[in-house]
Amino acid sequence: MLLGLIGLLLLPLARWLAQKQLQGLKVTRALPKRVFLGEPFEITGTLINTKKRIHLSDCSLTDGMSGKLDITLVRAGESIPLQWTGRLFRRGWNIGSTFQIRSQWPMGLYDARLRGEFDLPQSESESGIMVMPRPLIPAFLSRVLEKVEQEAAMHSVLQPDQAGEFRTLREFQPGDSVKRIHWPASTRSDHLVVRETDPPLPRPNQYGILLHPYSPPGELVQPERFEVALRITTGLILHFCSLEIPLLVRIPSSSDAPFEVPAKVGKMAVLDLLARTKFLPISDARKALAPIQSFPECDQLFVIGCSPCSGWEKSATAQNKDVICIDPEAVSRIFRRTSKRPNLAI
Repeated sequence: MLLGLIGLLLLPLARWLAQKQLQGLKVTRALPKRVFLGEPFEITGTLINTKKRIHLSDCSLTDGMSGKLDITLVRAGESIPLQWTGRLFRRGWNIGSTFQIRSQWPMGLYDARLRGEFDLPQSESESGIMVMPRPLIPAFLSRVLEKVEQEAAMHSVLQPDQAGEFRTLREFQPGDSVKRIHWPASTRSDHLVVRETDPPLPRPNQYGILLHPYSPPGELVQPERFEVALRITTGLILHFCSLEIPLLVRIPSSSDAPFEVPAKVGKMAVLDLLARTKFLPISDARKALAPIQSFPECDQLFVIGCSPCSGWEKSATAQNKDVICIDPEAVSRIFRRTSKRPNLAI
């Protein structure tokens, strides 16, 4: 009977301790600025126990970006660093400012929970995270890109000139350009010396990318196909930026003029636009593809749609013959490239 009486006294004490240990807690969190949809990323933070006497032990922390993080012990008045892995499946701007700490201490008698908000910076740009579409270049598109890049290299002028990289000096020979004479070295050696240069690499062309939301009238709208088209657009932007090829990009949420993406900078701004883009289907193919006219002269224009390109390819090529039509499952089999550079006979 004495044991039963002691047990009755311990139960309220255990409940009070379970609730008390979750009081006076603060959690901070630091996120990367940008991540790709569905890919894991690292989250860091700090758990602070501001209580003076009661420790925090045997609990777990969860938030809307990750799974469960087990916490063994945080002594009173101390803090511990936190590190866990997050994963998000909704593109766009995400904040996820709430967390939950769950504890079954002591002895698993009670399930106590604390819901709170992270101590976040006041600046919105530092408290949230931009989730961008995960880049995708399907195999059928990779083969087309290889062909386009080989064709661009064939039409690039590869004659040595002042843009070539300096390699060495050699004696002047009949047929050498006077502009290549290295006068300081010629003066020292009492005979003419010219610069020997490596030919410049093929100059990057300017490409255009148009993403349009055409959806055939009477057919079931499939937003998931638009998400795949967004992934392909992201893959093309990153691919061409890695090759330092200037881009002109237009997506449904952008302005009337194409968004200019320089060779080395500027890609993050257009990727942020892709992350925020909403699917607003257009059933008129001419209206959806009218932005083709807003592109200035590009060496190649990639037009990406969320419906089969067989339904809108003719409307696209009627406005620009130098176009490659792409949908989430295929690429136009026949595309013509009108080169404005003369072929070089070797």
